[in-house]
Amino acid sequence: EIAVYAGIIAFTFALIAVFSKNKHKKFFIYTILIVFALCLKWFLPIILLWLKVPIFTTSPATRILFFAAFSLCVLAGFGFDEFLKLKRIPKIIFLPGLFFIGIFGWFIFAPKFLVYQPWFEYLKVMKRNLILPAGIYFLALFLLLLTLKLKKIKDKLPYLFVLLAAFDLFYVANKVIPFTYKELVFPAHPLIEFLQKNSGYYRFAGSEASNIESNFAT
Repeated sequence: EIAVYAGIIAFTFALIAVFSKNKHKKFFIYTILIVFALCLKWFLPIILLWLKVPIFTTSPATRILFFAAFSLCVLAGFGFDEFLKLKRIPKIIFLPGLFFIGIFGWFIFAPKFLVYQPWFEYLKVMKRNLILPAGIYFLALFLLLLTLKLKKIKDKLPYLFVLLAAFDLFYVANKVIPFTYKELVFPAHPLIEFLQKNSGYYRFAGSEASNIESNFAT
């Protein structure tokens, strides 16, 4: 619920939508801005908690990040439609590439020209984590530039980008979202086994402290 990632391809096409003339984009842009504004520590989120506004205070606060991810995906759809109408590559699409080049340049030259800092030890990990999204972006950019030469593949772009985006999202989900074996979440226990074996016409009732806590296995 705290991992907001729509994919580098979705982000790239969302940039096209942001700078397009699409009249429906404002609602989704404002939604993203409002969601991230509510994530900051200032008086507005505190007021919403104090007023007990439904949805905002009746569920985990991090779930509101879904609206930001959803809005980004909608903007990506608007951006892709806008791209299909254009006869040239919009310049804004090169912005993520400049970001990746700048970040990798920082990773390379920062340790050489700056006084040693403890966070230098994490640069290798950060650089390794950026290799895949950077590779996906530059591959997508290559496909977009290829459409300028080969107009026939422009109709096949949606399928190619869906495959790239699916690979990107599944990789991030497998890396960021914790998965574990069901045996570790629902371990064997004599009490549970007894209840399962005697679940026919038997009835069980509990009172006061006779309940099973969610962390009974530990």
